[in-house]
Amino acid sequence: AVASLIDVAAQLYTDVAVVRGQPVPLVSLADLGFLVAYPAYFLAAWNLLTARPLQQPTTEILLDAALLTLTAVAWAYELFVEPLAVGAADVSVLASVAYATGGLALLWLIGMLLLRPNRFPSVGEGLAVIGLGVLAATDLLFGTVALPRHVSAGTMLDMGWNVANVTLATGAVFASARPEGRPPMQAKGTSVAP
Repeated sequence: AVASLIDVAAQLYTDVAVVRGQPVPLVSLADLGFLVAYPAYFLAAWNLLTARPLQQPTTEILLDAALLTLTAVAWAYELFVEPLAVGAADVSVLASVAYATGGLALLWLIGMLLLRPNRFPSVGEGLAVIGLGVLAATDLLFGTVALPRHVSAGTMLDMGWNVANVTLATGAVFASARPEGRPPMQAKGTSVAP
């Protein structure tokens, strides 16, 4: 909920600037709001995917986890470390690295947790996980494609963020409509009436 409020506030900041006709800079105060919400997204993914008991790690799960981690590390070097080492670290480069790192780290966390599920979450929780994945992938693309080329987000990236936000909201509605609790306990004794 906190991440959603921060995300909405950052989006309203950008929308007000657009409505007033002010030029929206490539990196603005809204970006700080979008990035500050990431710890809450990590906690949400963790809570959604570890609510059920996880399977014990097997050799196959450990090999898959190692492959996923090595792939993420290779991407991190190629996409973030090398550009920082080669270019000057101005605000757009730092924002690019922050978006791309956050998106890649969230995708890695979701992937690692999905390797060991006992069962996939319910409809609402599953939609929330999908929404977090779409948000992370969109931020990864924004950080690696749009920001380094000094291009505004554009329609496809805006569509990714919109789909992520709608999916997260739909997941929240489903999760609140069908809370998963324990079934009512059955009485084991007989009635106390004579």
